[in-house]
Formats: sequence, C-alpha cells, structure tokens
Amino acid sequence: MASRSEGTPLVLLEAMMSGRPAIVPRVGGTAELVEDGVTGFLATAATVEAIDEALERAWQRRSEMAQFGERAASAIRQKVPPDPAATLAEKLLAECPRTPLT
Repeated sequence: MASRSEGTPLVLLEAMMSGRPAIVPRVGGTAELVEDGVTGFLATAATVEAIDEALERAWQRRSEMAQFGERAASAIRQKVPPDPAATLAEKLLAECPRTPLT
C-alpha cells in the first residue's frame, strides 16, 4: 500500500487479520498497527525511494513471511475487537440516558 495520506486503512486491518504482513509507508495510523520488522515493514515516507527500501528489506527476509503473517494476525486481534460494530453499539448505549418512551 503506497498511500501518501491515510487514516487507518481498512485494507491494512483486513490484511493483518488474514495473516498477511504489510509493507506500508509511515502515514496516518499505519505505524500504530505495523511493527517494523516484526509484523510487516514500514517505509520511512511515501516516496519511491523509501518504499523501495522497505520492499528490499522485505525481500531479504522473504523466508520469514509466514512468521510475519502469524505475528500480524495476533497483533491486530489484540487491538481490534472481534465485533467492532457491537462494541461501538454497547459503548453508545452505555452513554445514552434511559428514559421511558411515552
């Protein structure tokens, strides 16, 4: 993923949940999710040179990709609840006053 500007990309969450290591630039929330050299690879910037360098580091460790994927899947499951929609709904309902309907 070579975005120049991003929040927390859904495709990154999905890839990690699927046990895939990611190669992403350090933009938006990517650095909060990907641990460089552990669950994937972070490019220092969204430039051709920085992404090339991250790709090269990944290529040098290609024999470890299955382990990267396993660690990525484990790490993201610690950060994202199994059912994010239900978790959000529970938090919203907890904040709403409970008044009877008339």
